[in-house]
Amino acid sequence: MRNLVERSVLTIFLSCLAASSALGDDWSQWRGPNRDGISQESGLLASWPPGGPQEVWRVDLGEGYSCMSVSEGRVFTMFQRDGSQWLIALDEKTGDRLWRIRMGPAYDNKNGSGPRSTPTVEGTRVYAFDALGDLVCADTATGKEIWRCQTLTEFGAKNLAWAVSMSPLVDGEKLLANVGESNGSSIVAFDKNNGKVIWKALDDMAGYSSPMEHKMGDKREIVFFAGTGALGLNPENGELLWRFPWKTSYDVHSATPILQDDLVFISSAYDVGCALLRIDLDAAPDARVKEVWRSRVMRSHFGTPILVDGYLYGFDNGTFRCVEFMTGESKWELKGFQKGSLVIAGGMSCVLGERGRLALAKLTPEACEIVSEVEGLVGPKCWTMPVVANGRLYIRDESKLLCLDVKAP
Repeated sequence: MRNLVERSVLTIFLSCLAASSALGDDWSQWRGPNRDGISQESGLLASWPPGGPQEVWRVDLGEGYSCMSVSEGRVFTMFQRDGSQWLIALDEKTGDRLWRIRMGPAYDNKNGSGPRSTPTVEGTRVYAFDALGDLVCADTATGKEIWRCQTLTEFGAKNLAWAVSMSPLVDGEKLLANVGESNGSSIVAFDKNNGKVIWKALDDMAGYSSPMEHKMGDKREIVFFAGTGALGLNPENGELLWRFPWKTSYDVHSATPILQDDLVFISSAYDVGCALLRIDLDAAPDARVKEVWRSRVMRSHFGTPILVDGYLYGFDNGTFRCVEFMTGESKWELKGFQKGSLVIAGGMSCVLGERGRLALAKLTPEACEIVSEVEGLVGPKCWTMPVVANGRLYIRDESKLLCLDVKAP
């Protein structure tokens, strides 16, 4: 009898474990839970019907390139309409608007208008940064504003040629942001609870890239890809730990740094390319960063590559490419998406080209196998990264947001 009970308990436990492994994951910040572009979801479609995944809902938003964050049944993003930039929360199931709050005045540019950065959600608060430097903390359930800072005015910072684009990073009790070129306030650590400044540092031009927490054994730093190059900072006090100068035309560094162990990968477009850096915080200050390799094999424009099992998958300008992380060797290349971006979920990749070509692919170091693809759902200008959360795929162009069902029956 005892053995029967034990077997029954074990069966129930294994069933619950299997069920939990198929549950979806929220996507609460730029590039997902770990800021690496990878979702741990399972139970997703292995192929799509000819017309693409079933549409659940769509919303006509407005201008902008802000990506989507999904948390606790809400979808957060930003857009521009009626002379203002807005932060909005939508119902995850229906797409109905739950609330919206005005961030600041409109940002207009002939190459693309509206907000660029992605809201960061932690617990019951959402943090958003618009194109003109308005940083807002709001309650996720009600949209009630908790605190606000007009960073360009507050710190005397200069906006970028194509506006503020970085997505803020929560680090413990701090909210970290690359505010911009200023007198000692380029990078600011705010108290996430009330917006008060904990520390500020440097005067570097901001990058369009977003910061990353970098753990190396018992040591920790925050890596920024500023307009002047890659920077490593002490998260406790803003001390500059190392600097790696990197010059690109128009100072456009959009791709997020990719981290693994003591390595930092950076990449930029305009025919500059990429580099792999090795960081040693125990070394003398002028010897903490060493270049492992440098190449033009991956020239990232607006999409950040994804690192999986020692290989980078991403866009070298208009070429989709696989690159070996430790050597920089190109393993394969594929045309047809123009510039694009991707997300990996359930062991598969959703690839979105800038003109709206959407594909489900199996990526290996040997080849890119296109399993399913569809065109015309969005476009023609898709510069926003696709998102997978809780069995749904979110894609966006300059005016509309689509929610597609990619959960397997």
